[in-house]
Amino acid sequence: MICHPSLTDISRIKEIWMECFGDDEETVDFYLKTCFSLEDCFVSKSNDKVEAVIQMIPCRIIDGNNEYIAKYMYAVCTDPLLQGRGIMSSLINEACEIEKRNGTDAVLCIPANKGLFDFYYKFGFVDGIYSSSVKSLRNELKNDLTECLYNCNTKITDFNLLRNTVLKDRLFVSFPDKYMKLCKGFEYSFCWSEDFYCIFNCDNDTVFIADCYWIDENAKKKMNYCLLNETSLNQFVFNFPSDNANTLKGVIKYLKDDFLNKRQLYLGIKME
Repeated sequence: MICHPSLTDISRIKEIWMECFGDDEETVDFYLKTCFSLEDCFVSKSNDKVEAVIQMIPCRIIDGNNEYIAKYMYAVCTDPLLQGRGIMSSLINEACEIEKRNGTDAVLCIPANKGLFDFYYKFGFVDGIYSSSVKSLRNELKNDLTECLYNCNTKITDFNLLRNTVLKDRLFVSFPDKYMKLCKGFEYSFCWSEDFYCIFNCDNDTVFIADCYWIDENAKKKMNYCLLNETSLNQFVFNFPSDNANTLKGVIKYLKDDFLNKRQLYLGIKME
């Protein structure tokens, strides 16, 4: 049976999540406390026991003055002992059909690895989510910066509004405030001013800027100043939208017409 879960299913959902992804209890509890809702989750059950789970995070695709209702498929997992039996395939198909009947325009997915792209193609997903990825060294950024005042507090409502404003001329995905809190919960840092924003974390000697944009070249130089000020690491990897993005990030299933017409959609931060 495919349905929305009940409150009594949450402990089982948590168990499958931790077994499949290796996340610790604190990480899963943070999501469940901050973002989880029964109506945005689909499960497959047998004998009243959850066997597979999909979270459908509500979001909007912004295309200038046009907005489309979308869902971001997240934490897609099947009990490891039951994998390979077509349970998840049935769940994805039925969940997308239910979303279509409910008026959703598209479902988005960022496969966990390249090998999973072929899995999602089977359900009608197509390539569509892209970003540009560029590596820079600290000395290179030092030669291309402008001193500025910037903000590093974590008032998500203000940050999210600024992100949507800076990206307004791009084709992008906008998330509700509560889901942006996941970034902070998963140890991302935030920097922004009136004309740029960036979300980043650090690993070994590298700063990974998972989501960023700037309105002009001077704003980009201000962002560089912010990053150099906030970190002491040597290497920086930027992910950002551009007209000819070089990195395929994810797939889209159109539940109505292909309203993007092969244009590149920018999702930005992955909820991970």
